[in-house]
Amino acid sequence: MKQQTQGIYESTFQQQTAMEVTVYNNNRGLVKDQRQIKLPKGLIELRFMDIAANIEVSSIHLHSITTPDKLSILEQNCEYEYIEPDKLLAKYIGKEVSIYRRNHLKDQVELMTATILYSGQDNIIYQSGDEIIMSLPSQIIFPKVSETIKTKPTITWLIYNDNPSLQTIETVYIARGLNWNADYRIVLNQEDSKADIFAWADIENGSRLDYSGTTIKLVAGDVNHLPYYDDTAGAEYSLGHKPISFKGKSFADNHIYSMDRHTTLKNGQTKQIGLLQANDVKIKKEYRLSSPELTDQIAYGSILARSSDDVTIYLTIDNKKSHGLGIPLPEGNVHVFKRDNNDSLQFIGADTIGHIPENETASIKLGAAFDIRATRTQKDFQQISQNIHEITYEINIRNHKKEDVTVRILENIASNWIILESSHKLKRIDSRWVECPFHVKSGKEMTLTYKVRTGEE
Repeated sequence: MKQQTQGIYESTFQQQTAMEVTVYNNNRGLVKDQRQIKLPKGLIELRFMDIAANIEVSSIHLHSITTPDKLSILEQNCEYEYIEPDKLLAKYIGKEVSIYRRNHLKDQVELMTATILYSGQDNIIYQSGDEIIMSLPSQIIFPKVSETIKTKPTITWLIYNDNPSLQTIETVYIARGLNWNADYRIVLNQEDSKADIFAWADIENGSRLDYSGTTIKLVAGDVNHLPYYDDTAGAEYSLGHKPISFKGKSFADNHIYSMDRHTTLKNGQTKQIGLLQANDVKIKKEYRLSSPELTDQIAYGSILARSSDDVTIYLTIDNKKSHGLGIPLPEGNVHVFKRDNNDSLQFIGADTIGHIPENETASIKLGAAFDIRATRTQKDFQQISQNIHEITYEINIRNHKKEDVTVRILENIASNWIILESSHKLKRIDSRWVECPFHVKSGKEMTLTYKVRTGEE
């Protein structure tokens, strides 16, 4: 015997008692929506409304928190269509509508009854009497909205409810259009030896739903599959002398930042919330002169006999507790500032960083040094055999700053090589690179000369 449903029931945001949004770095968010609802006992069609517009349908999960064993889902009807022009027109192909069309001969707008035959991006085709017309009417009047089209995003479940009392249900789903990244502000001291670091969490909501009175969690890490999870125990961390809205917790192979208060995240909004702060963090400013790949230039015949190269400024931050940090730093944009002689903040450079775990090093590129100039000159080139070359390079560095500097010279030799001669000690970093710290006094210049043999018999 066929069992009849007890009716159609709708659930809206007015029944909502709790909302939580977990935002990932890959344009997705995990939404947990709790509502209190009273349903009769038996077979029921439940229409769940006021949800995000771009749900990953396969991720939807509904359960009863109050009595989980007394609410069973029999069918999940993902008629996930809400009212949009293209969908509305598609539903009325082959049906009659009223159309306002401009008659250019009479220079007036006429009302006509027509049957829609086709709807496209730029035109529709419709029939009125014996005429087939292709145009974009000024106005179309539909007799009624199709029952399969909802005026707002809706999921429909066929459920069997064995609890006629008030209960709390939770819907969990993944929505696209939610994203976040960290935005760091670094303020250097006058000696460039320490810095105050503050990070905002920039949260973007493009899911086409407002999240009111919600708690927010942020996941830092590269997640392939977004799981439905509950909080797990982990090492917590927070920073700062000022109130910060998030506390961090390690979870699986990622890190979760949980907000300790409720907020509202509106559709189409980018919200910035304080993520972390640390003061007097030890940093190191470094000048680098990096060469192009020298032997590749030889192979392609493009090596320059003389070139002027930029000396690049980097900040390096060891993410250690002993240096004032020691927490996982999520990837994001970095803006660096420094106070001038009038105690006014000035912008001095920007870069991006990836995820920096504890006890790893972040390297931030600020730009080229104005007062430190470098020239690279090929002094000699000999082809010993078809595959073997001996080349002599001269690197001249001129320091026009008022203080002494150390420039880290990095030579990318690559291929098979051996240093035959060098005016200063060159340290091999790996199979491709050698380095030499070059100390140049204020107003002085220094020259590094070395001879390298490349290639093999």
